[in-house]
Amino acid sequence: MLWLGIWTLAAVFWSAQNIVRDVVTGRPIRWLQAVGFEFLYWTPFALLTPFLLFMVRRFRLEPGLLRRNLSFHMAGAVVFAFAQTLIAFALQYATVVALKFPPESIDAMVANLRVAFWLVVITALWKYWVIIGLWYAFDYYRRYREREARASQLEARLATSQLQALKMQLQPHFLFNTLHSVSMLNLTDANAANRVLVKLSELLRITLDSNSSQEVPLEKEIDFLDRYLEIESIRFQDRLDVRFLFDDDVQDSLVPNLVLQPLVENAIRHGLEVADDGPGLPAGWSADRDTGLGLTNTRERLERLYGEGQQLEFESAPGGGLTVRITLPFRRAQRSASMQGSPDR
Repeated sequence: MLWLGIWTLAAVFWSAQNIVRDVVTGRPIRWLQAVGFEFLYWTPFALLTPFLLFMVRRFRLEPGLLRRNLSFHMAGAVVFAFAQTLIAFALQYATVVALKFPPESIDAMVANLRVAFWLVVITALWKYWVIIGLWYAFDYYRRYREREARASQLEARLATSQLQALKMQLQPHFLFNTLHSVSMLNLTDANAANRVLVKLSELLRITLDSNSSQEVPLEKEIDFLDRYLEIESIRFQDRLDVRFLFDDDVQDSLVPNLVLQPLVENAIRHGLEVADDGPGLPAGWSADRDTGLGLTNTRERLERLYGEGQQLEFESAPGGGLTVRITLPFRRAQRSASMQGSPDR
């Protein structure tokens, strides 16, 4: 149907030119010659389309096959040109006979066809090569887009696998640290160690439930963090004071799963707050070189998820201390499936 549409459009285009030529020269529009014969001329192109498709698919003009297949196309072009010309002339002759034209008109038309025969053959010959060239151009573009789509899919799968691997690294890292805390508490406060294990089981349940999610609503991330901090509060008791300060309007915004826990864990381990009163960054410190597993994974996950649309910054405060700042594209959870509109910051 596509090729039939192409040949029909070609016939309509050249018929319109014939009509315009008759109008411009002041002659009456010769509908049979201007439109009828034009459609009869293009009909063989439609009939010979299977032959054209066979030639371009069977004898591809590609490196390594070019010389051999080019000779087949040269022969195919000659066959196509003669076949198109003979079929078109036969259809035109059959039409005037069927319409019972006067014998002298039929003889005049046959004489004109004999004169124009080789011109029409040569025209069909170069049209064969134009058609072949256009087909290869569209085929090359189609294959290029398919390769591009496959590469994009492979890249997305690779990124997803890498993100999943990073997250799976993070979970044992957090688990081992917590179990180490339980071991230490067993020596001083068995009841506190038991409470930590209960809280840890709740955290593991939440982690397993969201294992396949790369992004979660901020509210859910805060809930996970709150449970983690309950464990740390048992360890540090009154030495740990936690306050959450965030706008209720952003609770449904999407953030990377487990993005806050390693930052807060580092804050607790190194005397920070994540806007802290600790010692700050040492001279020559580098985020690319001097971060541990948790912060390294956090940075790589942000890069995989958001590319250049994210930032993870570490800044020493003038009076001492360290601030860790994450900038993400803003999307609400209910819009994540459709991804409508451009994200805000």
